[in-house]
Amino acid sequence: MYLELFLRNLLLGEDNELKNRYTHVRWKKQDIQRLFSAFGYDKFFGRTELMNVLEITASPASELIKKMLESEIIYPMKGKGKGKYLFKRK
Repeated sequence: MYLELFLRNLLLGEDNELKNRYTHVRWKKQDIQRLFSAFGYDKFFGRTELMNVLEITASPASELIKKMLESEIIYPMKGKGKGKYLFKRK
């Protein structure tokens, strides 16, 4: 996304907003596998635990949680406080 916006600004003279945070959100299958190895289906986790496992900061961790929710890889855990999640079973 960032690169596309940058190139559109450069080549087409557009004035798209370019922010450094756009370059930080990169999640890979291996990140999901690392999280699953740490938590499995039965251990719930939140943003802090995700940050510790992947060694990332809060903003990319929140974005990754958002993407995993949208992709239906995880779901919100009820009764454990706000912002706790579990991996969905297939």
